[in-house]
Amino acid sequence: MKRLIIGLIVFFGLICCLVSPAPVLLAEGGGITTDPMVKITTLPTKLDVKAVLAKVSDDVARDTGLDKNMVTYFWQTFDYIYCPGCGDAGIEGGVTFIDLYVPGFMTDEEIGKVMTSLALSLEKNAGINKKSLFIHTHVAEENRLYMMGEIITDWSQVGGPAKEPTPAGKSAP
Repeated sequence: MKRLIIGLIVFFGLICCLVSPAPVLLAEGGGITTDPMVKITTLPTKLDVKAVLAKVSDDVARDTGLDKNMVTYFWQTFDYIYCPGCGDAGIEGGVTFIDLYVPGFMTDEEIGKVMTSLALSLEKNAGINKKSLFIHTHVAEENRLYMMGEIITDWSQVGGPAKEPTPAGKSAP
């Protein structure tokens, strides 16, 4: 249930903003217990997308320490991409867009590991040149997310880390 709730946080929290330093949830053995969602958008393809995503999932779990069951992947297609500068940049077949949805308590370093692993895995398993990838991170943050009938003001409402208490005389950020 906790995984589902945090997954929904990320899915519905498509707020794009900067990641600020925050606590990180670590599983036993040092793995990250957060659950990003990954949306890959390409031109129509003849790839076995289900098989590719399974391999990408294995690679990202191995490379980042994320529990394989904590990341949701989905693939969609554009009808057409017009990219007049792609040829000059050496990008054949258009740009592949990846939206990475993460909770606000995931660190920049963790997000970077996920992005790098995604790029390497898609190049290896789908033949997509990593230079043709555009990965954009969407960050769900407290007070900018509505789910389960209320505004989420503290990650502990949905199984995440509790907000640090504000020292007396100071206002919360």
